[in-house]
Amino acid sequence: MGGGIAGLALAHNLRDFDPVVFDRRRFPGKKCTGIISRWTFTRLNVSKEYVDAEFKEIVMRYGNREIHFKVDLLRLNRERLERDLSREVKYYPLTNAEVVSPKEILVRGERLDGTVIKATGWDGKGRKVKAIEMVYEPIDSDVITVILHEENVGGFSWVVPLPDRTLVGALGYGDVFRFVPKLDRRLIEVHGGPIPRCKMREVEGLAIGDVLCSVKTFTGGGIFSISRLIEPIRKSLEGDPRAYEEELRSLRKEINRQYRLVSLAERAWRTSLRLGFSLLDGKTISVGEEFDLHSLLLGRLLH
Repeated sequence: MGGGIAGLALAHNLRDFDPVVFDRRRFPGKKCTGIISRWTFTRLNVSKEYVDAEFKEIVMRYGNREIHFKVDLLRLNRERLERDLSREVKYYPLTNAEVVSPKEILVRGERLDGTVIKATGWDGKGRKVKAIEMVYEPIDSDVITVILHEENVGGFSWVVPLPDRTLVGALGYGDVFRFVPKLDRRLIEVHGGPIPRCKMREVEGLAIGDVLCSVKTFTGGGIFSISRLIEPIRKSLEGDPRAYEEELRSLRKEINRQYRLVSLAERAWRTSLRLGFSLLDGKTISVGEEFDLHSLLLGRLLH
């Protein structure tokens, strides 16, 4: 249930089980910044044609101070990927499905039997941040820029250069428009929406994606957790539920730790920024699994 990136990526990887995807939306394809690690991309098991760009560096700025990160990241064209994946599986848009049990759903008054996997997305309850992204003409750069500001507590801004366009945006709790970086290029389009910022939830049966609130607390990225649950769900369908249960516990531990760290940083936001950038100004730090496992980043920064 659910035809976003979680449901469609899972269905793509479970094609030999002949999955059926029910989605309330009219059309698949969500606009998203889509920056993921190479490890996450590999786990999705999709074609490289959906990679718009690769990045080896992030520059993080606070005032006139900078920290450089060596990374191995990709920009996934999520919008096009969702549309194409919906064509290769049994995908039913504009369809409301009601869960009766983990083995039964109700669709248009008809009861259907089978293993139910919830990929229904976030229900809008709980804490959230607002995100706005503007698409401009391309700039000559291959470096992601992240900007932190004292007044944008718990948020950040970004500039992501792609070969054919530039993604410029900001997220935070308040008026995020004021933190969107200015770019001297023609504006093409604007999109955005709320992003959950919460601890992971308990969901009966098999589930994947934002329905679990399994997004990285600070950045809001959820594709990494989707990639981690695909293979455990397959093993569960094959009769071994332990892999899914163990991965879910591991994810819950990481997401909840991220949530606590971000909440703590928000309480002393100005102090955290000033202290961190005064200690690390001008330094270059190699980031691997820490891009997904943000709770490890503090140790890397202080190493």
